[in-house]
Amino acid sequence: MSYVPNFHSLSDLDLVGLLSYCEKWSPRKVYHTAYKEVFSSKQLEEVMMPFEDWCDKEPTLPPIVRNELIRACVLNLEAGKMTRLKYASILSNTVRTWSFWVFVLVILWWWF
Repeated sequence: MSYVPNFHSLSDLDLVGLLSYCEKWSPRKVYHTAYKEVFSSKQLEEVMMPFEDWCDKEPTLPPIVRNELIRACVLNLEAGKMTRLKYASILSNTVRTWSFWVFVLVILWWWF
């Protein structure tokens, strides 16, 4: 079974945080790197706001920068850097499902 997360449903701040975890970079470095990948140095001054200001406001990124972050997330997923997160998600979902059914069985056992 191949699990592919829906990166498009994550917020911009979540994408920056996820890549920060995968690359072991600071969120500021991820933010600056994403902009540098899609804009020239002349355009950066016009388009990119300081990282602190971006975090303080409602964090939204231009669509081209967001797509670059999603592309980087897919590359990190394929490189295996999200394996721990994938297994933690699977374990969490399994425990949640099993705990519900164990609760139901305990109630039924107690009832009868």
